[in-house]
Amino acid sequence: MTLTLEIPDDAVFSLGTPGRDAASLLKLELALALYRRGAVSIGAATQVAGLKRFEFEAALAERQIDRNYSADDLASDAAWAKSAS
Repeated sequence: MTLTLEIPDDAVFSLGTPGRDAASLLKLELALALYRRGAVSIGAATQVAGLKRFEFEAALAERQIDRNYSADDLASDAAWAKSAS
């Protein structure tokens, strides 16, 4: 599914970035907000932002947004790491 949003020109202009850069910035900000709320996974947020995982994680760190990483995630990662070694 693709969703198209119409953002008024004056709102885009107020971002202070050119059109395509403004679209990228808005996608990133949406992805960060959805991830912060726990509405989407890090994978889904990465797709919304149009970034690679490490780039999205850098944006999280830059904005001091905690990763949604539960004890179950840790156990799953530890089990995978143990089986891979």
